Amino acid sequence: MASGTKRVYASSQQFGFGPTGLMLAVTDTLTSSYQGSVRVSLPGTPAVRTLLRGRPHGYTVKRAAATDELDFLIRTRAHRTYDLFASFFNPTPVIYAWMNGMPSIFHDGLLDFWELKGFAGRLEGDLRFLSQCRERRDYRALRVWHDRLWEKNPHEIIFLAHFLATKSYVRYTHLTNEVIGTVPSLAKRRIAYVGSVLSPDIIHAKRVPREHVLVTLGGSLAPVITHDENLRYLRSILSFVAEASATPAGSRYPWIVLVNRTLLQSGKLGRLPNAKNLTVRQSANTREFTNLLSRSVLILTQPGYGTVQEAAYLRTPTFFLPEQNAGQPPYVKEAWVAGYPVSFGLTLMQPGVSECSYGEFEIKRMYGDIEKLLKVSNTRRNEKRKLLETLLTDAEMRSKVADIQHSALGSMTGGYMGAETMAKGIYQLLNGSSASVSDGGIPLHVFEDEVADES
Repeated sequence: MASGTKRVYASSQQFGFGPTGLMLAVTDTLTSSYQGSVRVSLPGTPAVRTLLRGRPHGYTVKRAAATDELDFLIRTRAHRTYDLFASFFNPTPVIYAWMNGMPSIFHDGLLDFWELKGFAGRLEGDLRFLSQCRERRDYRALRVWHDRLWEKNPHEIIFLAHFLATKSYVRYTHLTNEVIGTVPSLAKRRIAYVGSVLSPDIIHAKRVPREHVLVTLGGSLAPVITHDENLRYLRSILSFVAEASATPAGSRYPWIVLVNRTLLQSGKLGRLPNAKNLTVRQSANTREFTNLLSRSVLILTQPGYGTVQEAAYLRTPTFFLPEQNAGQPPYVKEAWVAGYPVSFGLTLMQPGVSECSYGEFEIKRMYGDIEKLLKVSNTRRNEKRKLLETLLTDAEMRSKVADIQHSALGSMTGGYMGAETMAKGIYQLLNGSSASVSDGGIPLHVFEDEVADES
């Protein structure tokens, strides 16, 4: 390693491909913008391996960190190896960095969705306990607390990470300031607002012929959503897609459906659609996905935080599939507020027409509503399928929709500069801050831990 090269440990939450895709967009931007001066290590999680499979990357992938990440960081004395910890929706590396007085950044794209008021009441006690763990160098108590809270409510421990990170980067919505204002202590934190997070591959993608329809079904593997719920959702969507691809409008193009590898190989998905113009396959690596997306006539995807922004930037027209987690209906409204034409889609949320909301743990009710929406007899489902057919046959309409989607998301706070903003912030912390950071009135200090090195 070159003299002066800084080392970063980056990690993401494993609720699906979204957080890992965001992480790689930032780390790709970081390593390409500051070539030779930053080296990045990643945990070898299934999402990381899938999104890196077959593409050059230059990262060090730590397979041992894929299962019990906190245990890995403690046993390997990671604070002696890395200069900074960067985390995306994943509080574990932030907690470890804070315990050892190391700088960290934390990205949270759903801050305005978490039930902050309920968490805030327990904040003081949690921070006091963590301070005691650090003073006593009690990693055993830390692990018990971490695992118990993670199992009880992962959103609460994500909320806590904002008070432990050196700096937080939050996706801005029209509700963000209002939500942060409900927790005065959070308003005092170092929080920066960012827009869409795009990889260098997306930013520099060349114009190529549009030749197929792309469908992405990465799955939402959050603890509050069961494996069976994911499978039922996929079966319903595959039925809708097979029906659309078989129409005269749909049969004009090949259809490529990307499905989460875990769900595809579970053996429980049932019989896959059998059509000459429809291919169902496992999710692609980031570089291949960029190529597939840039060549798409149209993409069908859930209104999440990742693919929607990438498609808008590339001016690939997007048709929304039903939301797959409770954080997505609010994003449909947020996009609508920005001028995004959300009527091109089949979503539970219909801003300005029929709005809905679901609590973090109201997944059973939400998925019941999705099943009703996707029934063949549902009038709105069939109306939206006809709208989809119109998009497939009308190139001028597709072009107009794509331009409006591009402009709408680009007008939101932060525009398309999220990855650049965070990469620059990481680089500045690496080169302008000491390892011991005074944060939030709680003095940080580096101490010797009591665990042995792992060979």
